[in-house]
Amino acid sequence: MELGINLKQRNGLIPKLGIVFILFVATINCFPQTDTLYLHSARLIGHRGGCNGLFPENSLSSIHESLDFFDGVEVDVFMSHENTLWLSHGQYLPDCNNKKWNIHKLNDSLIIKLNNGGGQSHDYTKLDNVFSFIAKNHPDKCLSLDVKAWKPSNFATLLTFPIYKKMAIKIDSLYRMYPFCQLLIESHSFYFLNKIKQLNPDIKVCYISFRNHRKAIRISMRNGYKAVSLKYLNKNNDFYNLIPFIKKNNIIVQAWTLNDKNEILKADSLGIQYIQTDSRFIIKRKKE
Repeated sequence: MELGINLKQRNGLIPKLGIVFILFVATINCFPQTDTLYLHSARLIGHRGGCNGLFPENSLSSIHESLDFFDGVEVDVFMSHENTLWLSHGQYLPDCNNKKWNIHKLNDSLIIKLNNGGGQSHDYTKLDNVFSFIAKNHPDKCLSLDVKAWKPSNFATLLTFPIYKKMAIKIDSLYRMYPFCQLLIESHSFYFLNKIKQLNPDIKVCYISFRNHRKAIRISMRNGYKAVSLKYLNKNNDFYNLIPFIKKNNIIVQAWTLNDKNEILKADSLGIQYIQTDSRFIIKRKKE
């Protein structure tokens, strides 16, 4: 009788163990595998909040999780109709029906309504919440802001000047209120970068370049910028050929977006200071 009960228990246990094993394998496959990077001095920055597909990009939830891995995060910033700075890679925010809304024409209450529409949060995040979180929980980390201003056409650049001025003043105010290790700001607007430099020399301003890096470096030197933000282009190794010239002129480099482990290690060995990535790594420092 006792043996029969044990057999029944054993027969019931086998399917349960099978379910546990399947759930374990599924969990491993759902979460990206984390490799280890041994870096000299480069700071590895999580691109678009370092979400890596696990959380909404440019969100506080992705930043909260990513700063346990990265040396810092990069986020994109736009301003609402009420002059509030929000994280977003594009100027249009989708609602639950995937209709696009121009963030510059939205009040904050409408952005919050869009965020919570359809019972599923997009995790739209205010920039002041990011500054507060990093200053309180990760003051040794850095934050890189890709600051953008909406314009109705390519010929309406002058219309962005008042927007950029307001954004510069707000960002400077936030950094003074919530200080942390390092703030970098990248933009293609000379007006905005010069305004930031005027307001707060402790902020590293980076002229951003998508293709013509040599021109961008000359512009940075002419305007007295301390840094450049360069899109990674490996055609004919021109990206790396520029590094000796950049180092000779004491210009800080933020490179984006490097996802291959070997490319990141190469950039680190050449002395690139900030590297944005979409990949997830455990960072360890090499001893000199």
